[in-house]
Amino acid sequence: MENLERSYDYRISSDKVTDDVQTTYGLSLRVTLPEDYFSSDRDYPVLYIYNGNPGNYREWTEKAGLEDATDG
Repeated sequence: MENLERSYDYRISSDKVTDDVQTTYGLSLRVTLPEDYFSSDRDYPVLYIYNGNPGNYREWTEKAGLEDATDG
């Protein structure tokens, strides 16, 4: 199993009311930080990667090796 110490999972929900019917939409996402993020004064660029369909928000770290690709 891959080490996910630099990755944090979040779930965001939003309600939408249409014709008096309330629907809840959910979005899951994973934020992966550089190894020295909390101990560095450095600014880092942001990379947004979206999964395809089918797929989910965990695939880039669990299957594609995102943490290894962003080391250093």
